Amino acid sequence: MKVAELRLETAWYGREALAAAAAAVSGRGRVAVVSTKAAHLVTLSAARGLDALVGRFLDEALNSQLRSEVVALNRPAAAPVLGQVLAAGFTAVPKDPLEEMDPAVAKARADETAALEPKTPKRRKR
Repeated sequence: MKVAELRLETAWYGREALAAAAAAVSGRGRVAVVSTKAAHLVTLSAARGLDALVGRFLDEALNSQLRSEVVALNRPAAAPVLGQVLAAGFTAVPKDPLEEMDPAVAKARADETAALEPKTPKRRKR
């Protein structure tokens, strides 16, 4: 029987989230959670597909903890690209790169928007 042990920080994963994840994946394997002050020790046992079981367990724990959907990305080229992006430490994209570069661009774009959306009332024919 394959066994995986995970050490998860208590600051990131709550006990309730791990319990929810254990309930969600209980059909595929056995889950044991031992909590200490600093971390949770999670032991997963599965007859087959231990990698998928661990990934599914962490997805469910994050879904419960963050109260949002975590999507597993299983594309072959995604892992190296995502790894390089995380390693390079890129920051978030600004709201509008053109406005960040030059305030004149923002003014010109505002004028175009105003020209495209006239606010004239409709006239009735008599």
